[in-house]
Amino acid sequence: MTSRIVQIPLDPALLAELDRVSRREKVPRAAVIRQACRAYLRALRDRELDRAYVAGYERTPETGSVASTQLRVAERVLPEERW
Repeated sequence: MTSRIVQIPLDPALLAELDRVSRREKVPRAAVIRQACRAYLRALRDRELDRAYVAGYERTPETGSVASTQLRVAERVLPEERW
């Protein structure tokens, strides 16, 4: 993967915290920032999926019969799951 160098302004407190994490975790500051960016983007995608899920149920609400069927299936399947 080809990396590109970017410059971003950081306030001194945030930079100091990044440096503390970098030293504690024994990874370069850039690695901490990359991991934080990935986590942020993953959380953003998760929120978008949640909104889409809710919107789908708002457009087509679940009926009582579907909910009771799902509950019966879950009661049978979940006890067999290895958590």
